[in-house]
Amino acid sequence: MKLALNNLFKQKNLMIIYGLTITLVAAICFVFLAMLYDPYLQLDTTSVDKMYMGSATTLLVLIFSVCLMIYTNMYVLEAKNKEMSLLVFHGLTLKKMIFYQFYQSIFMYILFGTLGIALGYKLTPVIFKNIYYKLHYVYDIKIINQSFYQAIYMLLMMLFISLVLNIGYVYRGRLTSMMSNTRQKNYRKKNVFQITSKIYPILFILGLVMMFTTEHIASGYIVFSVIGALGGYGTVRYFSPEYIEKLKASKWLNNSQRLVVFGELYLKFKYIGIFLELLILISIIITTLICFNLNNLIEMYRMIIAYIIIIPMIVFCITYKNLIISKKNVKNQNCIYKLGITKKYQKKFIKEETLIMYGILFILPMTYMISTLGRFYVYDGISILIIAFIIGYFILNLLISMYISYKVTTQFFRGV
Repeated sequence: MKLALNNLFKQKNLMIIYGLTITLVAAICFVFLAMLYDPYLQLDTTSVDKMYMGSATTLLVLIFSVCLMIYTNMYVLEAKNKEMSLLVFHGLTLKKMIFYQFYQSIFMYILFGTLGIALGYKLTPVIFKNIYYKLHYVYDIKIINQSFYQAIYMLLMMLFISLVLNIGYVYRGRLTSMMSNTRQKNYRKKNVFQITSKIYPILFILGLVMMFTTEHIASGYIVFSVIGALGGYGTVRYFSPEYIEKLKASKWLNNSQRLVVFGELYLKFKYIGIFLELLILISIIITTLICFNLNNLIEMYRMIIAYIIIIPMIVFCITYKNLIISKKNVKNQNCIYKLGITKKYQKKFIKEETLIMYGILFILPMTYMISTLGRFYVYDGISILIIAFIIGYFILNLLISMYISYKVTTQFFRGV
């Protein structure tokens, strides 16, 4: 236990990143659970006749909180790979390695989880005061005890998931070492009908066209955003890598810089597709619900808060996944450096790669968002201020994520 905590304190930057994520997630969960159980923003969650929007929004926030914690945990484990390898080399057994991870996780969740609940407890009255003011309510603010219990249950669940991931990582390391000399071949069934990847850009455009031609109802926007999200996912996950593969054989990719940049993009597009799908889907659903609830202030404010919270969660899942892949590619970049490409050119590669990747992450969701908001402006005369807030906040999150990805990735390669 002493060794685990000593090593944890030596990795201050990693501890701060992981700790801040736990704190923020705990605070967010507490605030939304407090809103769910607040008697004056009453949403009857015991009703069996229908699912109220507040409970659905809270569920979404909790799901993405868990998702963010999983990817944060994966990033931390990848960053600690060298430390764990050295411990195994010095004779730490599998059982001791599991307890080593257990002590570190328990300490982090007790310390930063408690801070998160305390932060949520302090933030909740401020948020409620503003909502009550907007709704013209004159009530005393009360925080139901159930919010504390549910927030603690959420933290315990996240801790359990973290421990399972840690144990799985340790076992995977052992299995990888045993299977290092084996090769696996990929066999594909030739008798199975396979859809061409060109269908996905068509689906993306089709969803957009159908959104413009459908009746002005919430379900129309949501259903066709699902088609668009599927098309966007397939475009990034299947169509783009195949297109890049074809470009490698063309004169356009004879340039070494382009070859390196698109080689990295080929790998990253395979892993971030699911997050792009979520980004399109969630941004359109919440945008639609904000616009359709302009006359229902409780739901509108709840949706705005959900938008403020969920969009950064998805974007930072992309950030962590991007950094995990970049961390794994340090050796490849080292090989490129040894072949004569200087650090200056490596930074140029990283900059171009980051700009292209985030450009795609911006263009695909924003196409649907602008189309949706444009229709609401025409049909309902929605305020320009709301449109500017929704679009501006989305762009701000992508810019922050892009900056972090670029800066941290360049630091990885400085240490090579």
